[in-house]
Amino acid sequence: MSWFLLPISILTKSFIHIPSIFGLLPTYIFTIYCMFQLSIKRYGIGELYVNKKVILFTLMFILVQTIVMAISSLTMHPLVGTPKFQNGCLLLILIIFSYFLSYYTVYLSISNFKQISFFVKSVYITFVVFFIFILLPQIISVLFNISFFNEINNVISSLLAAKHIHRLDFYSCGSYVTTLHRINGLSEEASFFAAEVGIIFAPFILSGIKNKINVFTFVKKKFSLSAFILLLILFSSLFLAKTTTGLLVIIICSIFLYSWIMKNYPVQTIIFTLIFLLLFFVAYIKIHFIHSVLNNYLFKKHGTSNRLGSTIALFITFLHHPIFGVGHGYTSPYSFLYVPRHLTDNFEYDFFFKKYGFAAQSNLMCILAEVGLVFILPLFIYIFKKLKLYKRILFQLDTIIHSNDKLNQFNKFNVYKLILDAFPIFIFLYLFLMLFSFSYLDYCYLIMFAFYFVVIKLIIKDLSNES
Repeated sequence: MSWFLLPISILTKSFIHIPSIFGLLPTYIFTIYCMFQLSIKRYGIGELYVNKKVILFTLMFILVQTIVMAISSLTMHPLVGTPKFQNGCLLLILIIFSYFLSYYTVYLSISNFKQISFFVKSVYITFVVFFIFILLPQIISVLFNISFFNEINNVISSLLAAKHIHRLDFYSCGSYVTTLHRINGLSEEASFFAAEVGIIFAPFILSGIKNKINVFTFVKKKFSLSAFILLLILFSSLFLAKTTTGLLVIIICSIFLYSWIMKNYPVQTIIFTLIFLLLFFVAYIKIHFIHSVLNNYLFKKHGTSNRLGSTIALFITFLHHPIFGVGHGYTSPYSFLYVPRHLTDNFEYDFFFKKYGFAAQSNLMCILAEVGLVFILPLFIYIFKKLKLYKRILFQLDTIIHSNDKLNQFNKFNVYKLILDAFPIFIFLYLFLMLFSFSYLDYCYLIMFAFYFVVIKLIIKDLSNES
């Protein structure tokens, strides 16, 4: 099952017109898998690891959020896009269910090195398959606007791609890519796609380059050509998505890459950087397509009123309700109340937000406004402790690797190093992109979080046996 966790989790299209995760195919596949694993002899319900602190934290969270949502539903005027109290409670329970489902799916799927290596290899293979069958036709459509590939993209979009329910103008020509001439993968829009490939695939690709490992065989090399090719494909796809999020992911990944290479090859890196900057400047001046994308989505980006207005409104909402927040799904009326009026004079605000509710344009500000500090701070402390633990394990792993004289062969420590070096990049990209808007609760992110937390425990156990 570890081979298929990630491919299944990126299917974000709602196949059934019912709320939240009940419309998603991964919910049913993962639920059936967990039930099957618990029904066979080698697993019983007692085999599941249940942290009492997590259960207590979850119950307290549900209780407090229920009270806060009840207060918000009684004190604020109901608006379109704001759930009724009972619906809000149901959505909250479903989100929590998806957390636990993702964790226990990984927990029951990955328990030894073989399964760990299968999952890591599936990350690279999934990206290759995703590129060939989904991204490549979209790239051809964006660059050449060939009707045959436009039709292919329309069919794929109708079958597999997620869509914004209230923004059908994004898909008026059959799909997002044929309508707006921007790559979106299987996501609702280009920025969501950029976040997905940046957070899910980029950390492992960058880790492969850093550790000079062939990402398909896990054999140590002098230079990881396979990972570098995948990085070029990823950067090209992000650039053609024509979104600020994609360009920021490219910049962040480049900074990580530059810092690693600079340590080992300082002179060559400086020379290469100067040549790259010169070529980049010439391309920006001479090539209209590159000039247009960079100006429209980075240097001279327009149409940011709603993003800025939403972020400010959510921050003010958080300042008014810093401890417990306003409740999950109840930020829209507060956003209308606190948004600066000079930022509301635009088409999207008048014809979409007023009609369907003020969609949060910053995930981080939205979570702070909904939940408050009392539950967010413990989560950040938990992640911080995991990062400290990561450093300790990485030091121990490096000691073992340096004493191993068979690193040119397939070696489990190479795989562990791939995972441990990808983990902080994953955390950084996820938290940084939370400043913007994307589907941060999709199964692909939850599965990756669960994978890192489960596997780090397994690595600690394995390394303790080695020492």
